[in-house]
Amino acid sequence: MGAVESLQPMYYFINFDEWGINPNCENAEATTQGFNDAIQHAAKNGYYGVYIPGGRLLIYTRINLGSLAE
Repeated sequence: MGAVESLQPMYYFINFDEWGINPNCENAEATTQGFNDAIQHAAKNGYYGVYIPGGRLLIYTRINLGSLAE
């Protein structure tokens, strides 16, 4: 049994094509949504973590400053 197979029950392999994630540093909004959806899927299905393949990923983020945003 290889390393990936032995980790399979605990870690979810994020397939970029399946989740609409662009590995070429393009389309930050879709890539971010894909990651969020994949991570939520993994959590709901009992995985302890995720495996993210290599690539140049552009992620869109928002910073919530709460009471500091005045």
